[in-house]
Amino acid sequence: MALTRERTASASLPAPEDPVDPTARRTRRPGPWLLAVAAAYVTTMLVVVVPRVALGWDEALYASQVSPRVPAGFFSAPRARGVTYLIAPVVHVTASTVALRMYLAVLAGVLLVAGFWPWLRVFRRPATVPLAALVFGSLWVVLFYGPSAMPNTWVALGALAAVGWFVRYGYGASRWSLAGVGAGLAFVALVRPSDAFWLVVPLAVAMLVSRRWRRLPLYGAALAGAALGLTPWLVESYQRFGGPVARLHRASQIEGGLAWHPVGVYYQLRSLDGPLLCRPCTGHLASPVLTLWWLAIPVLVALGLVVAARTRELAATAVPAACGASIGLSYLLTLTYAAPRFLVPAYALLSLPVGVLLGRLVGGARRFRSPVTVAVALVLALQVASQVAVLVHESGDHTTAALGYQPAAAALKRDGVRTPCIITGTDDVPIGYVLGCREEEWRGHNQNTTKAGLLATARHEDAVYVSHRAKPPGFLRGWRRHPLPTPRGEHRWFAFTPPWEPIR
Repeated sequence: MALTRERTASASLPAPEDPVDPTARRTRRPGPWLLAVAAAYVTTMLVVVVPRVALGWDEALYASQVSPRVPAGFFSAPRARGVTYLIAPVVHVTASTVALRMYLAVLAGVLLVAGFWPWLRVFRRPATVPLAALVFGSLWVVLFYGPSAMPNTWVALGALAAVGWFVRYGYGASRWSLAGVGAGLAFVALVRPSDAFWLVVPLAVAMLVSRRWRRLPLYGAALAGAALGLTPWLVESYQRFGGPVARLHRASQIEGGLAWHPVGVYYQLRSLDGPLLCRPCTGHLASPVLTLWWLAIPVLVALGLVVAARTRELAATAVPAACGASIGLSYLLTLTYAAPRFLVPAYALLSLPVGVLLGRLVGGARRFRSPVTVAVALVLALQVASQVAVLVHESGDHTTAALGYQPAAAALKRDGVRTPCIITGTDDVPIGYVLGCREEEWRGHNQNTTKAGLLATARHEDAVYVSHRAKPPGFLRGWRRHPLPTPRGEHRWFAFTPPWEPIR
C-alpha cells in the first residue's frame, strides 16, 4: 500500500515538458544545474568574502554565547539562539574567523541545494528552479551574508525548504513532505521567530482556503515544527524577560517601536548598496541599476504569476510569492530603519515566480527560443556582474572598521590589559571578543550594569572604555588615554583605562 501511495503521489506532480531541441535536452535534468549554481555560490563566497571580512558586532555577540574562550555578551530581547547553535561546532573548537567563514560558506551552499531541491518536482519547466537559484544566489547581499553568523540567509534557506515541501505535499501527500515542512519551520523559528510567524500566516491561509492543503497531517506537521523551533525562545522568555509578551514588548522598544512605518520602503531603497545598517537612514540613494532592479521585483513576480496561471501552476507559484511578500512587508512597513539583509528571505521566496517567468522565456515558442535565450542570458550576466561589483565594494569598504578590531585588541594587550577584564563603549563587543573581555554597559539597549557597578568591577578586574572621543565621560575622569590603531578613513579610536591597579 505504501508503494502504491508513493506512485500516486509521484503521478500527481507536474511532469517536465518533453524537450524538442538540444538546448531543452541539456536542461532536462535540472538537478546538476542546481548543483552548479550552488558550487558557483560557494566559490564566490570563498574567494571574495571569506578572506576579507572579519567578525562584525552582532556576529561577535552570537559567537560569544558559545565560545569557551570569551565571556558571553548581553543577549537582548529581539535575538534568538538559532545562530549560536549553528556556529557552535566551529566556535567551540577554534577562534579562527576564516575557519568559521569557510564552514558557513559550505553550509550555505548545501542548504541552498536543500532549499531549492523540493521545488525541482513542482514546476513543469526544468530550467525554472536553477534559474531561480541563480537569481537569488547571485545577489550581493546573499553572497555577503552567506558565510555570516547572522540570521537572515539561514531563515531564507529554511523558508525555501519549508514552503517547497508544503507545496509538494499538496501535489502528492507523503511522509517526506511532512517531515520537510516540520523541519523547515522548526529551523526558521529557531533562528528568527518573528520571520517564522510571517511565514506561517500565508501557509495557514492556504491550508484554510484550498482543499489541496486542507489536510490534518499537514496542520500537525506545521504546528509541531513551529512549536519545536520556538521552544528555546519561549523558555528563555520566562527565564530572563518575564514571559513572551514582556519580551515582545521589550524587543519592540529596542527596534524603535514596531508599528505602521511605511517610510521603511524608502529607507530600504537607500540601503540597497549599503550601509549595512541604515539607522538613522540619511545616506545616499542606491545606484540607478540597483534601484531599477529592486523596483522591478514586483513587476517580475506579477508576470511570473501570470505565466504560472497559463501553465496551470498558479497555486504552486502563488504560495511562495505570498510567503515572500509577507516576510518582506513585515520589514518594509513596520521598522523605522533598514538593512539590506532584512529582505533576504523575501528575495529567496520571490525568486521562484521570477524563475517561472525566466523559464517560460527560455523555453518559449520554438521559433524565437534561441534569441530569447541569448537575451535572457545577457540580462542575467549583467545582473550577476553588477551584484558581484557591489559585493567586492561592500566586503572591502564596509568591513574596514571590523578589520581594525584585531589590532586594537593587540594594542590593549600590549598596554597591559589581561583577562579577566571588562570592556565598555564603542565597538566593545567585537573588540572584547578578540581581547577576551566581558561586555559591561551602563546605558543603551544592552545595559547590564550601572556607573557605580562598572567602577566597582574595575577595582577588581582590568577595565577598558573605548570611544571615538578624545575624552572619557565625566564619571571616568582621570582614566588614562591610549590611542588605538585606526583603519584608514575611520574615526579615531581611543581607549581609557583606570589610573589604579585592580585588586585581584
